[in-house]
Amino acid sequence: MVFLVLATASWLIAGSLDLKTAIEVVAWNGRIEWTVGTTTLSVRTEIADVKTISLSAQAGMQPTGGSVLEGATPDGPVGRWRLPPSFSFPRGPHPPVGDWWADEMAPTATVFSVSADLGSEFTLRGVITGRHHQHLILNLGGAPGFACAFRRGLLNNDLLILDDQGTVLASGSLDPQPLDRLGATTATVLRAVSGGSLLLALWLIIVGRTRTSHRFSSRDRKDGTQRGYLSDEATSRTRQYFAGDELRKGPRGVPYLRSQQITGEKRGFRDPMVHNVPRLSPRALAIVLALLCLSGVGLAVWTAIDIFENLPHLPDEVVYQLQGRWLLSGHLTGAEPPCSEYFPVPLTYVRNGRWIGHYPPAWPLLLAPGIAAGAPWLAPALLRIPHILLIALLGLRLGGRWTALAAAAAALVSPLALLLFGSRMPHAGSATLLLTAVLLCLPKTRPTSRWRWVGAGVAFGLAFGMRPLTAVAVALPVGLFLLGETLAGRQRWRDGLWLILAGLTASLPTLMANDAVTNSPWTFPYALAEGSMYSIEHAAFGIRNLDTLLSSLGPLVHGWGWPWLSGPVSLALPFAFIAVLFLSRRSTREDRLLAAVAAAVILAHLGTRATGLHGFGPRYLFVPCGIAWVLTARGAAVLAARERRSHPVAAVLLALLILSAGVAIPHRLSLYRGYNDVTPDMGRAASTLPQCSLVLFPEDNWRGWAEASPWLGREDDHTAPLFAADLGETLGLEWCYPDRRIYRWADDKMVPAFDPADMIP
Repeated sequence: MVFLVLATASWLIAGSLDLKTAIEVVAWNGRIEWTVGTTTLSVRTEIADVKTISLSAQAGMQPTGGSVLEGATPDGPVGRWRLPPSFSFPRGPHPPVGDWWADEMAPTATVFSVSADLGSEFTLRGVITGRHHQHLILNLGGAPGFACAFRRGLLNNDLLILDDQGTVLASGSLDPQPLDRLGATTATVLRAVSGGSLLLALWLIIVGRTRTSHRFSSRDRKDGTQRGYLSDEATSRTRQYFAGDELRKGPRGVPYLRSQQITGEKRGFRDPMVHNVPRLSPRALAIVLALLCLSGVGLAVWTAIDIFENLPHLPDEVVYQLQGRWLLSGHLTGAEPPCSEYFPVPLTYVRNGRWIGHYPPAWPLLLAPGIAAGAPWLAPALLRIPHILLIALLGLRLGGRWTALAAAAAALVSPLALLLFGSRMPHAGSATLLLTAVLLCLPKTRPTSRWRWVGAGVAFGLAFGMRPLTAVAVALPVGLFLLGETLAGRQRWRDGLWLILAGLTASLPTLMANDAVTNSPWTFPYALAEGSMYSIEHAAFGIRNLDTLLSSLGPLVHGWGWPWLSGPVSLALPFAFIAVLFLSRRSTREDRLLAAVAAAVILAHLGTRATGLHGFGPRYLFVPCGIAWVLTARGAAVLAARERRSHPVAAVLLALLILSAGVAIPHRLSLYRGYNDVTPDMGRAASTLPQCSLVLFPEDNWRGWAEASPWLGREDDHTAPLFAADLGETLGLEWCYPDRRIYRWADDKMVPAFDPADMIP
């Protein structure tokens, strides 16, 4: 009953705290004022007699709706209309997945329409609920009419005023409104609490508390052991079922299991549970994990070659690949190309005759062998093996073999993992290294070798060279945890010193590279970008990002139920099992350490205005994704261990959720073909050109650099085409590259820049 009340209360409170946007349109004296939240746009335009009001929107993973819409004129109120609490959309061929680009194919619809005699001077107020990544358009029909639009909640946050032909009359960015966003973030957490509470309540109903309480009475058992303690026979049998758990002595000298399946004299989900868990042998676990790892590599290669067509689809990937090619030539940076103004590759900078990339060199160095082999996806794809194994080892360490298997299976089919391991982004590498460090730093019950701490330090140091902010964010809670262990006498100071020394040593190459590129070991190449990358001044935007990233994480961390599940349930379910673990009070200090690491990574991004959502989803939170898979498996184990007949139900539920994500992989990933409108068409056409060719593409199209990436950094290779931005005139390029014949990429075909018949001999 308690869990049902908690589930209901959490759900209702979440609804009251969720994102709400107040909108207002004021038309008077030939002027329109459009207010969204605390931001106002104003424009002068012709306003005629407005007769209709309608709302148009696009379907998304985040449910959107409204509450009320009120209209008034100088003569008094015109009407008060109730908006649908959740807008309904036609079922399209491509249900939304939670990615800004893939959801462009989601269906759009007019979700509300009404006749209203507003005239030419009026005030219209309303409230819109939820988050939407595409413009929600308020159409005001007249002769002429106009429209007001806004986006709030995901990648973009802006507002527009348009005429009846769709021409933008005014545009602006929305203020962050941090208090609203903190409430929305709390709502996301409360929905997970509600889902976890509901699962716990249902499980208590399934197993029957009365029957369980009767089975384990407060009196001593007939075999001489107290409640929660095992007989000698049960002790030896239980050792086989719970690999890695610790047996201790009870008050009568009888061993009892320090396990998530057996607890002391508590009630509810902390009742003692001694029963035969289906056995999973070490050999069977090893075989299944090997199959999962091979499947992971195969899916990563398929994503890279078939879905992404062996091309980068983000500006960041282009730079990583370019830096990797420079490293193959033995240099941290490239030489400034002749006529460098024709080579404005995004996130690169020309300083003092050197061409500099935006990122530290550790990840490009890992990509370099694959780049040399013509397979830049090689390193990320192969990293799938240690990544899945690390997830399994964390599950084994915290919960046993079944937990390890469930966590690894969830990691295998995660949509975000599939996308990142198939791309050239560094999140795959940094997450693998940081999970290694966390695993090595988990407390042990016996003294360990110094090499374990050296390995953890090296992993931290290498991750610092890939994603510095994330590495520091993970290291902070781990360091505080180890300090607490040391002060409590459970850890040696010497272990911490080895960890720190190894971490600093492994960080030295990154600091030396910084010094060589920026003349300061403490200044990363990020500093060459315009504006501050990280600052406390960004806190308001960081809070907005916090809400955006957390709300976007659910659909992509697991991918459960797509395309059959949608709406609030699909957003609450991904973290419900984690809530089960903590609400049932069955979490251990290791669980809490992992939760603290995830929280630290999430909060660390409060100082930046970036979200990373323009590339595959909430990739900044990929380390918390790995922790989520482990804690999800731990939460499922809590349900499974409740009573003998409960673990088949828990196993079937989790298996169905994981299988739903696995079955949907081909359809879901196919939506990412041509991601960001990057296609191999220009590259294929360029490969048919004669040697010593130079291809120009539109200057404002950064995608051209992605399509040209296989040849970037090979300016000295005259057998490869050279690509440059089309600045209109070509005289400079002709002087810089007199031996190359110039072509233009226009209308999806290669056109010679000069007609040979018109050339002067």
